[in-house]
Amino acid sequence: MSREVETALSTRAELRALRRVLPKKEAGERKEPLPERLAGAAIAAGFGLFAGFLRVLPADVALELGAATGGLCAFLMPKRRRTARENLELAFPEKSPSERARILRRSFENVGRTFVEFIRFPAMSRRHVASAVEIVGKEHFDRFRAADAKGGVLALSAHLGNFELISAVFNAIDMIPSSLIGRKIKPEAVDELVCGLRMSQGVATIANKESVRDVMARVARGEGVGVVLDQNMRRGHGVYVPFFSKPASTTLGLAVLARRTGAPVFPVFMERVGVLGRHRLTISPPLAWDDAKGDKKAALVANTALYTKVIEDAVRRRPEEWFWFHRRWRTQPLPGDGDAAPDE
Repeated sequence: MSREVETALSTRAELRALRRVLPKKEAGERKEPLPERLAGAAIAAGFGLFAGFLRVLPADVALELGAATGGLCAFLMPKRRRTARENLELAFPEKSPSERARILRRSFENVGRTFVEFIRFPAMSRRHVASAVEIVGKEHFDRFRAADAKGGVLALSAHLGNFELISAVFNAIDMIPSSLIGRKIKPEAVDELVCGLRMSQGVATIANKESVRDVMARVARGEGVGVVLDQNMRRGHGVYVPFFSKPASTTLGLAVLARRTGAPVFPVFMERVGVLGRHRLTISPPLAWDDAKGDKKAALVANTALYTKVIEDAVRRRPEEWFWFHRRWRTQPLPGDGDAAPDE
């Protein structure tokens, strides 16, 4: 990391928080063991064959096959199914067991469809991507651009609908050059596949040893950077904010980026509509910064809580399209933890 960036991120707490939302450089520099390389090569080969098969199928057939595969995974992965069921019971105690079961089934089907659409990225032209997505609320972004033609933005999102399409459609309609922050996947061959699929739509995955500087530079150049903020953080790596009325360990990274860059945070969420392969992207007005009466650490927590509430509201609107099998509430506070930011 350059000295200039370290100086810009003036406090140790902010620097640590930002590093936690971005991949660690050690992950990219570690030499992958031979067994992992062989496993990755085998997965990549199988993936290539399956991808080729899906790309020659008609789109509607491929999507239905993806939905059926996702539904099958709900039965073949009992631990994930149990996690999803427990999460739904926590989030929607007022719903009947049959209604929660329906949401669970459709959630897995959505994952299957998203997987198929993602695999087909290289075969999708920019015109195809643009025509598949209806954009609601673009005027909020246009208003910002009219006031600041070269300003960069941060996009708050979640694993909702086909979230991979968000940055792709921004690029497809030349709205704003867009990239996203993504965790490194193991084995490396699989990570390269995923990054390659995104790049086929012009979406860079920020996951290298220069990631902190990369994010800051992209925003300074007037680009958009997406942050998916609905994943559990390990103890000591996040703050506890309410998510469906239960404490959820959440990274401070987006709040740190927003404060240090001054870039607006636009909530952006994708959802499926009607005919197979159709989507709606909703862009909401940028979120107002809560300065917590000048308390910098409290402001980071307050804004992270706001971001999480925005995600909760989006999930409540389309619960069948969220990734319920993720252990979002895995890390729970111990006595005395409260919602304090990680120690400096």
